Amino acid sequence: MSKPLLSINNLEISFKREGGYNAVIRSISYDLHENEILGIVGESGSGKSVSSLAIMGLLPPHISKISEGAVFFDGKNVADLSEKELQKLRGNEIAMIFQEPMSSLNPSLKCGFQVQEILLQHTKLSKSDSKAETLSLFKKVKLSAPDILFEKYPHEISGGQKQRVMIAMAIACKPQLLIADEPTTALDVTVQKEIIQLLKDIQQETGMSIIFISHDLSLVSEIAHRVLVMYQGEIVEQGEVKQIFRNPKHNYTKALIASRPSLDVRLKRLPTVQDFLNDDINSEIVTPEKRAQFHEKLYNQQPILEVINVEKEYFSAAGFFGKKTAFMAVNDVSFKLYEGETLGLVGESGCGKSTLGNAILQLDNATAGQILYRGTDITHLGLTEITNLRKEIQ
Repeated sequence: MSKPLLSINNLEISFKREGGYNAVIRSISYDLHENEILGIVGESGSGKSVSSLAIMGLLPPHISKISEGAVFFDGKNVADLSEKELQKLRGNEIAMIFQEPMSSLNPSLKCGFQVQEILLQHTKLSKSDSKAETLSLFKKVKLSAPDILFEKYPHEISGGQKQRVMIAMAIACKPQLLIADEPTTALDVTVQKEIIQLLKDIQQETGMSIIFISHDLSLVSEIAHRVLVMYQGEIVEQGEVKQIFRNPKHNYTKALIASRPSLDVRLKRLPTVQDFLNDDINSEIVTPEKRAQFHEKLYNQQPILEVINVEKEYFSAAGFFGKKTAFMAVNDVSFKLYEGETLGLVGESGCGKSTLGNAILQLDNATAGQILYRGTDITHLGLTEITNLRKEIQ
């Protein structure tokens, strides 16, 4: 096998606590080769993100340190690099897509400028050439109307579009290694699938290596060649994707896979990873008969909330004297919610879920329709009554 692009050797990372430093990452070792996608999975707090920040020399100074081991990238020990050398490395040879695109983009700068800035800093492209390259990157990550999006601020675009801007920024300088830290957490499943396919396409086209960090096992199984499983700051298992998912060896890996909720059986209490590790699983099932009895009791009472033919229309004007154009965000929605019931409201980004929620809370008035809470139409309440109402609706 070829020489690895990245080698993590017995890495231990410690954070400052009262009385000294405590290790949060303990003796982890793995290699990443060229043109390879490595998945890192584990629960929140298992050390996935912290260990990846060490690769880029981004551990918070003064409160953390590499207490043992080393990170070698392309044969160089990252700990031995100066701040100037690290800045040259970041974005140019190693890039990162951070967890939350909503907060990773600068809200005061236009999307196009934020990507263009990377090119101006790390390449010799002129201002006009860097803009052309940015527009080309926007097309590559399948952003529609790149010219318009170049001039938009982050708050003016959707979550999926923000994530694509982040990916464009990350691949701008054609890095050898891309670290994708939970890149699809805040996205709906259809956009999620598009982002995964996009990363796979870019990886195949450029041959770069990817570290894909996630707690979503099915996503990792779709994209990765090999998988590391982390638990409480340690690597408990690593291997090929098929081997890890079909024949896991470590109890934690088995528990992680087994704790996914079943679509066929409704358990009274969903088991956690810890339940599997402690062999303490409550396997009591909610039978169809019990559900029918519960539903009969539930739906024989008056609904606590009733949404009747609710609509929400927005208007936008193209310029100061521009003609107003209407957009129907919520269109003739009706449903009832009963006390003690959990109602799932699902749909793609932009389908109107949050807009409807805002209308129910009276944070944004509905254009038409009625919203009855405990039999009272709350669309006609005064400010004091709405303030009191918010103690009951959150």
